[in-house]
Amino acid sequence: MEGYPPGKGTCPIVEMSKKYWNNNIKNMMPYVPGFQPELKDNLIKLNTNENPYPPSPKVIEAIKVSTGDLLRFYPKSDWEDLRNAISEVYSCNLKQVFCGNGSDEVLSLIFRCFTNFGDSVLFTYPTYSLYETLAEISGIDYSYVETKDDFSIDFDVIKNTDYKLAFIANPNAPTGRIEPLSFIKDFAASFKGLVIIDEAYIDFSDSPDGFTSLNLINDYSNIIVLRTFSKSYSLCGMRVGYAFANEDLISAMMIAKDSYNLDLLAQAGAKAAVLDQDWMKNNAQKIINTRKETQQKLISMGFEVIPSQANFLFATHPDLNIKTVYNELIKNNIYVRYFNKPRIANYLRISIGTDNQMGILLGKLKYICDSIVR
Repeated sequence: MEGYPPGKGTCPIVEMSKKYWNNNIKNMMPYVPGFQPELKDNLIKLNTNENPYPPSPKVIEAIKVSTGDLLRFYPKSDWEDLRNAISEVYSCNLKQVFCGNGSDEVLSLIFRCFTNFGDSVLFTYPTYSLYETLAEISGIDYSYVETKDDFSIDFDVIKNTDYKLAFIANPNAPTGRIEPLSFIKDFAASFKGLVIIDEAYIDFSDSPDGFTSLNLINDYSNIIVLRTFSKSYSLCGMRVGYAFANEDLISAMMIAKDSYNLDLLAQAGAKAAVLDQDWMKNNAQKIINTRKETQQKLISMGFEVIPSQANFLFATHPDLNIKTVYNELIKNNIYVRYFNKPRIANYLRISIGTDNQMGILLGKLKYICDSIVR
């Protein structure tokens, strides 16, 4: 099972009678997140695309202020303060913003709000595998359209298709490829259903303003743009996601969401994070610089690396068994991500860490690769 290294167990599902289970989940496989090893001083964790740099100090201060007596009160159910901050930073109407318990909850709500029994949805392949899991939980049919040999999306194939939803991760995961904004616009104009643009990694692109689909929500009523505080804002542990869309789509999600889906501390921390754009952009630029340097060094070692606009690299080597490399890295307390899936089973996804972490990784890779080749 992807995400679980050898000797560390398998997917934590216990065999049961399933007597009372929903029919949709009786035979489905669960989504498996990246393995979470015990954090130790000598561990280098590059397998779940976490930010190697801490969140803004203003986040910590905001959380401290929100503790104490305030915790006995319910948080704002419409996240008014956070919503205002997001709309201010991204220059949009407050009613065009939705906030959720991570972007994963927003994705789940999209299925809940905008699909009916018998509908079909479209994914490209490879992409974020949670999309498939959510479709199966909802009892919705889905189809994959293969990306091209270079892992770019074949928009000529998916144009004018008849699906209720289409999901485009941009930059895509696990490849890191990004699609031009012009391609997204043409697709949204031709597609009859909703287009979900998942921009979890957009802040790590060379030009976020040039690639983002955010401004399209005013011209296209069928676009929802997803963002997260987990990656560029360094708040994986806080679980805050957000989305932009026209007021009609946001209103539907407001009706369907849990009453208090975002806790007090999460709202306070996320607000402080989004208002400290300088901190976020400075960290993102450091990651971009490290990504570019790491990519060149991997190429010099014989790796083939997909051009990335995310905080990770997707790499293979024509002369090596990548799963063997993956296992050897684990023995050296270095965790990257391996996917045992068609087309990508001989690739590693490597999250970008600090310069020091990447230097250690590259040194171990060179030693492992030389040993295997010999």
